[in-house]
Amino acid sequence: MRRIFWIGVGAAAAVLVVRQLAQARAKADAAAEAFTPAGFADLVARGVDTLRDVGTEIAAAMREHEAELRADLLPPPDEVAAARARRASAPRPARGRDEDDGADAELYEFF
Repeated sequence: MRRIFWIGVGAAAAVLVVRQLAQARAKADAAAEAFTPAGFADLVARGVDTLRDVGTEIAAAMREHEAELRADLLPPPDEVAAARARRASAPRPARGRDEDDGADAELYEFF
C-alpha cells in the first residue's frame, strides 16, 4: 500500500512540475517573441492603437463637456440673435472727442 501511495505522490509531483515548466516556457516564449523585430513592431502597433482609442475617448469627453458648458453658461441662440438685432439697430455714438459736449468737458479738464 505504501508503494502505491508514494507512486501516486510522485506522479502528481511530476505532473505539477511539468505544468509549471510548460507555463514558464510559455512566458519565456512570449518574452522572447516581444524582443524580436516582429514582436517589437506588434507591441508598438498595439500601443499606438491604444493611444488612438484613448485620444478618441478624450476628444468625445471634451466635446460633451464643452456642450454642457455652453448650455449652462451661454444664453440661448434666440436671445443672442435678438441682442445682435437690437445692437445693429441702435444708434452709434460719434467717434472722437466732441469739444462742444459739456459732460466730456469736465472729464477732459483733469487731463
